[in-house]
Amino acid sequence: MRKNIGWIVILIMVTQFFSISFAKNEITVEDLGKEISIKTRLANYVMDKEYGTFKQVYLTFDRGRKNLIYE
Repeated sequence: MRKNIGWIVILIMVTQFFSISFAKNEITVEDLGKEISIKTRLANYVMDKEYGTFKQVYLTFDRGRKNLIYE
């Protein structure tokens, strides 16, 4: 039982550190410290309003520069 509680606490801590919120097409990650560099690639299917088709957009988030790169 104690091992399960320990894993639950670790899981809660990790999810809080790496909480990603999507608002206004921006991705914000909580600051863990400048020494940690995190790069995440997220594939989103975006509806093209002009043609009514779906296209795949890769978002690269570089924590060091804190910006988004659309590919």
